[in-house]
Amino acid sequence: MGAKGIEVKCLAWEEAFALFQAYVGEDTIYSHPHIPKLAEIASKECDGLPLALITIGRAMAGTKTPEEWEKKIQMLKNYPAKFPGMENHLFPRLAFSYDSLQDETIKSCFLYCSLFPEDSSINCDALIQLWIGEGFLDEYGDIKEARNGGEDIIASLNHACLLEITVTDNIWTQARCRCVKMHDVIRDMALWLACQNGNKKQNKFVVVDKGELVNAQEVEKWKGTPRLSFLFSIMNSDEATHEDCRALLVELEGLKCMGEVSISLDSVLAIQTLLNSHKLQRCLKRLNVHNCWDMNLLQLLFPYLEEFEVRNCSNLEDVTFNLEKEVHSTFPRHQYLYHLAHVRIVSYENLMKLTCLIYAPNLKSLFIENCDSLEEVIEVDESGVSEIESDLGLFSRLTHLHMRILQKLRSICGWSLLFPSLKVIHVVRCPNLRKLPFDSNVGISKNLEEIEGEGEWWDELEWENQTIMHNLAPYFKPL
Repeated sequence: MGAKGIEVKCLAWEEAFALFQAYVGEDTIYSHPHIPKLAEIASKECDGLPLALITIGRAMAGTKTPEEWEKKIQMLKNYPAKFPGMENHLFPRLAFSYDSLQDETIKSCFLYCSLFPEDSSINCDALIQLWIGEGFLDEYGDIKEARNGGEDIIASLNHACLLEITVTDNIWTQARCRCVKMHDVIRDMALWLACQNGNKKQNKFVVVDKGELVNAQEVEKWKGTPRLSFLFSIMNSDEATHEDCRALLVELEGLKCMGEVSISLDSVLAIQTLLNSHKLQRCLKRLNVHNCWDMNLLQLLFPYLEEFEVRNCSNLEDVTFNLEKEVHSTFPRHQYLYHLAHVRIVSYENLMKLTCLIYAPNLKSLFIENCDSLEEVIEVDESGVSEIESDLGLFSRLTHLHMRILQKLRSICGWSLLFPSLKVIHVVRCPNLRKLPFDSNVGISKNLEEIEGEGEWWDELEWENQTIMHNLAPYFKPL
């Protein structure tokens, strides 16, 4: 009939809070001096969504004590489906957009997005890869068709206002990348659909993302769950907390099936437990180690690790692995870090070297910052590298190299490299880095876009010959 769709956007804060107060009512809002501030907190949970503001505003009408407000706000944050009006009014109306999706594949892809932490930006390329891994896109004949199909699904979910397409900075490469985000209330509705609506046990999700310590005993309840997503943090450093973290890892190893795993740890005890678990080693894709003040050596034994970040471990001297033994007989030592693509090293006073990176042939981005003792990233002479190791193509896939506040750094490695994939070099406050390890016999990378650094640093660089300097000069961008 020629009807035209009009997108109703979320309200700005002033309009949202005014709408919320209108449904709560002045008698309730001003019944106690603390309630206006609590009303702001409750309103922000709606994130500007008009239907949520109305539903929650109505539910709060007549709630005239701060204690009742605080109790309901906690329920809204932690168990939104149990909040009055959500399950029988708000979610069914929002679910109309879900029910109107074209087919079950698109619906499954949408529900999968609810497994990501609240307010997270989800990289589109990574999301499509996960959908392929889950088997959602098996109908397509090859990987290229599946990726194109994934792009079409993202477009469909964006058109249905179930996902928002954004552009954000990639923490590994500092480059802009396309992402999707899910509105908080839409995510709550998606989890309700996946976990509770109609008792669909076969689709049950378990999501723990409140940043709280998970009790190890809770893991027993997760057995048999098709999809599990949890994010937990250890906030204090007493021995009991470390034991709890280790117990949780032990329980996780006992799960019947485990897919892709990302872990953030701040306990040496928990790290040791992780290193002793063959099952977790095989599943681990992302590892974040932080604030382990008493750790001086970290051994990586994760053949499928893709992203590694280590931060604020002041006594750490080296990141390596035990060359005396294999990680399972199926993985020779030159494949220990075969899948490692992104490394981020921040704030280590005693870090001396990162020689294990010679075993990461697919490394794409390397970010090193504020490591006062680091003099050479790869501290191995060319003559000391075995035949296998020299054939690994050190840094041949590297696209982004960022080095910041490395006062003693004098060299990236002891011999010249090709850097055929390099796009960006970023050097800030590395006063002793006098040479860049480019091979004088090979032309510069066709992918090179820019070299960022202080003008004084660039002027004082030493070159093997003037040809290299003249070839690189057009790409230099002073900071």
